[in-house]
Amino acid sequence: HVTRSFQTTFDLTGLDETTASLAGQWAADNTGLDILINGASTGNTCGGFSTLCNFNIASGFIAGINTLEFQVQDVGGISGFLVSSISGTADESVTEVPEPGLIAIFALGLAGLGFGRWAHNRRI
Repeated sequence: HVTRSFQTTFDLTGLDETTASLAGQWAADNTGLDILINGASTGNTCGGFSTLCNFNIASGFIAGINTLEFQVQDVGGISGFLVSSISGTADESVTEVPEPGLIAIFALGLAGLGFGRWAHNRRI
């Protein structure tokens, strides 16, 4: 028995990793042992090469580079591995932008400080 690993990487930079998901189908000769995302088991197994097994991964993603790994057990001879219909989604990251009202209040505060300093210097 030989355990083989097939892996690929993908980049979630600029995307919200908490909203990421992957789905697809896979098959392995002889047994699909597991699919790992960033080294963590997803619990997806596949019983052989005659039928494609569905998988759906909705957690375990990280910001930046992610690793998707398929672990397969081969009993000898020529082994086979197939991933089909794989697709993924993730929302764009949201960058916090100050509200316009907050910017105006901050600007008025700075102007008030500048005026107070100017008025203080004029009294001397």
